[in-house]
Amino acid sequence: MRHGLTIQSMVRNEPFIYYAIKSVYDYADAILLYDTGSYDEHTLSDIQLLLKEDVDKKIRFKEVPMDMDEIIYSNQSMKDRILHQGKITKTVVRKQQIEDTDTDFFMIVDGDEVHYRDTMNNIKNDVIPNFPKNKIAGFIPLTWFYDLENTFKFYSPMGRIFRTDKVKVGGFSPDEHHMNIDTNTFLTRRSNGSHRLKIKPYAHFMKYLKPWRHKVSELRLTPEYGFAEFNYNDLPEVMLANDYFIRRHEEIREVNYGRNH
Repeated sequence: MRHGLTIQSMVRNEPFIYYAIKSVYDYADAILLYDTGSYDEHTLSDIQLLLKEDVDKKIRFKEVPMDMDEIIYSNQSMKDRILHQGKITKTVVRKQQIEDTDTDFFMIVDGDEVHYRDTMNNIKNDVIPNFPKNKIAGFIPLTWFYDLENTFKFYSPMGRIFRTDKVKVGGFSPDEHHMNIDTNTFLTRRSNGSHRLKIKPYAHFMKYLKPWRHKVSELRLTPEYGFAEFNYNDLPEVMLANDYFIRRHEEIREVNYGRNH
């Protein structure tokens, strides 16, 4: 196992995948980009663009088709999900990525997560070198975007940075849960092996890109939750440097959902 940080990214029809990978590219030693069955032409072309611009040859791209589309999965009952045990699901792909990781740490970055330079600088130069010896998982704060002006602040309920040789993926398929490999227990932000990182939140666009997946009304307002106005100029740097992918998505949203969705 060599020193460093591997980015693990699993995508399927992600219109912001270019932003996601570009936001972490300079800070990673390796990037595992696994496509689980994209058929959206924009996502496929964006992946090819990323590979073309991979001058440092950090990206390891694989096609690992899953047996279930995310939209179908999100709308299924728990009983229906259990029936997919044993098939190629998110859990199977995450396990493969851990097996393919050869650095001390890995960090999960999905196709709807875009990081700021300050965040990645802290992770690369402070968090990783000074990660407590008794900690296995790091939990990073996030800011959910519902559009490009209003946000919903929340602290991530899932770990994002892990010690590679100390974790495994457990739980029933198709869900994914990282576990302490020694104690065989799930890693939550309150477990003994977890480290709650006090760094700048990253931008999470799941609610903006996939409005069918969650509704604001489903979330409880607690001290960790709250609405906030967000200036467009406060978007991550890679988005401000190239707004092509934003404009393209806005055009698609207007056609598919109308401006009020």
